[in-house]
Order: sequence, then C-alpha cells, then structure tokens
Amino acid sequence: MNSLTPQEILQVMSEMGFDLPPHPKLPNSVLDKRLRDALNASQNRDGFPVSLDPRNLPKWPMETGLDGRPLPNGRSVFDAVIRVNYEELSEIHRAEREGREYEALPHHMNALWDLRQVVMYLGRALDKGTDWLPPRGS
Repeated sequence: MNSLTPQEILQVMSEMGFDLPPHPKLPNSVLDKRLRDALNASQNRDGFPVSLDPRNLPKWPMETGLDGRPLPNGRSVFDAVIRVNYEELSEIHRAEREGREYEALPHHMNALWDLRQVVMYLGRALDKGTDWLPPRGS
C-alpha cells in the first residue's frame, strides 16, 4: 500500500477536525505518527462505558435561569461544543473581510463536518430547553 503524501495527511487530519496550518513545517514522520495516533485513539473504545445515559449526567450550568436572566457562571452548551478547523476559520475570516456571508459546506460533503454541525445544533437545542429524552421508567 502506498503512503499518503504530506498534503493528503493534512487533508485527512483537517477533516477529522485537527487545527493545523495549511503548510506546517513538520517532517513526514511526525505527520504520519500524528495521523496514526489519531486513528488509534478514535478506535479505542475500551475507555468508554458500555452505555451512556445522558439522564445520569449532572445538569449543565445554563446561561440563563428560568426567568430568562443571565446566570453569573453559566456557559451555553453550544459555546462549549462549537469547533472550527483552521481551513473553515480562514474561510470565515475571508468572507468577513470581503463583506459577504460565510457559506458553509453543503450537507453530506464531509461526514465529520456534518457531525460537528449536529453536535452544535443539539447544544443549541439544549440551551433553549429542549428535552427529547423520555422520563425515567417509561
């Protein structure tokens, strides 16, 4: 099997959500090791519980109380889960400089980008008080 080129490794790592500059000055061996470590870590499920029930987790400190007033130590779930890779951040800044709105990738073009979007939308829904989990015992 042929090895990936440094540019291909960077593209794969970017799609995995790594924040890397477009032309890092890293030797090929370091890039290979980083990609290998990332792939190994993504497949290591032994450290995770067999089942994760979100109802067992402590409540997230919401950014506003039930009365709508801001909480002093609250942070929105959306702000906690938002992630942007280097390429996407560059495009956002370029759009702002040119006075246009940033146009995100169309859905189904990049699975990891789509997953990040889903997690961010779930965070936003939680911030708004959406509860889609059934009550315990039902």
